[in-house]
Amino acid sequence: MVLAIILTALCIGALCVLLFNLAIYALPVFVAFTVGYWAIDIGAGAIGAFAVGIIAGTIVFTVGHAAIASSQSLRARCVIAMLFTIPAAYMGYSAVLGLAKLGTPSYAWQHLAALLAAIVTSHEMFARLATPPLVPDRR
Repeated sequence: MVLAIILTALCIGALCVLLFNLAIYALPVFVAFTVGYWAIDIGAGAIGAFAVGIIAGTIVFTVGHAAIASSQSLRARCVIAMLFTIPAAYMGYSAVLGLAKLGTPSYAWQHLAALLAAIVTSHEMFARLATPPLVPDRR
């Protein structure tokens, strides 16, 4: 019984780490699903909608990261990072709310834990994206 509790806690922790590391992809996935559903609505079919969604998500990811990498202005970096951070915060909120509903009976504590997760996720994603990469000094 104790082993089951320990393994459950470890699995939930591993799931949270996985979700936290995948939060950077929240905006491209959101765009891919939105464009894919739009393609289904206009009659592209399942395979066409899947292809269009994958292409749209890949374009958003590539353009966003290229813009962050090539930007010299801190303001531009912050604006682009915020575009990626807002969906990541929503994803963190939704993921922790779903997990909290499994084990927390209080409605207020569920949403408090989810709000804390959204704040932590958004702060970490913004810090990852807005800080310039370390470039070695070539003197």
